[in-house]
Amino acid sequence: MSTGVWFDTCGVARYATDDARSLEVSAGQVRGVMSLLFEYRDPVEQPTDVIACEFRIADRAGRLWTTTSRFTTELFVTHLFDFARDGVMDLFRLPPTRRRYRDPCEQHTLKSYQDAFQNHLLLADARFFSDDRGYRHLVVARRLVRIKFKYMHLHLDIAGSGENSFADWVSVRIANHCFWDEERDVPLGPLAFDFRCVHFLRNNTAVWDADEKRWRDHPFPRPLVFSPMDGGGTPQDNVRVVESLNG
Repeated sequence: MSTGVWFDTCGVARYATDDARSLEVSAGQVRGVMSLLFEYRDPVEQPTDVIACEFRIADRAGRLWTTTSRFTTELFVTHLFDFARDGVMDLFRLPPTRRRYRDPCEQHTLKSYQDAFQNHLLLADARFFSDDRGYRHLVVARRLVRIKFKYMHLHLDIAGSGENSFADWVSVRIANHCFWDEERDVPLGPLAFDFRCVHFLRNNTAVWDADEKRWRDHPFPRPLVFSPMDGGGTPQDNVRVVESLNG
C-alpha cells in the first residue's frame, strides 16, 4: 500500500538520475507517493530491521520518477518527539477498541489513528532493539514517564492517509508492553505518534557492516538517485528534467 505525501520546497535542488541526467526541483509544493517495505528482516533474537522507502514523483511533463531511501528502524526512535513539528509533544495512548475519550479533541485524534491503522497500513511489525541500560523520560498522555532501555524490543506499525490523500506525515503505532513505566511498574501502550515524511528521504543511511555482520546507519547519508518508470502522473511545473548537471 502507498500514501500520498506533499512537501514545501525552497530554492533549487538537483538530483542525479541513473540515465546521466538530473531531476531539478524548484520552490513550491511538490506532491508524490511513498511506499514502505522491508529491505532486511533481521533474523537475530534482538532484531533491528532495515526499511526501504520508495518515493515516486511526476515532472512537468507528467513523467514518473522514482528513488529509494534505506534506513534502520532507529530512525523512528530518533524522531519519537519532533520539536520542530507544530503540535503536542506527547505520545498518544491508544485505549482498548471500545473505549472512548471524553475530550472531543482526544476522541477525534483516536478516530484518526484508528482509521489510519485499519485502512491505510503501510508496514507492520517493524522491529528495533536496544540494551544500552540508559534511562529516558517520555511524555505519555500529559504525564512524564521514566523508562529504561534494557532488553527493549520495539514493534512498530506505520500507516499513511491513502494514495489520493496527501499529507506531510505518517502515523506510527508502538505495540503494547514495549515500554515499561518504572514508577508504576506497568507496561505502556499501545501508543501512537506522528512522523514527518521528510525524514525518510533525508536519511538514506543504511549500509551493511561486513565486520559486524549487520546493517547500520552510516553517519553520511547517500545521495538520492532517481530512475524513470512506466506510467504517468499529474504534471508539476517545479519538477523538470535537465539533460546535464550543468544544463
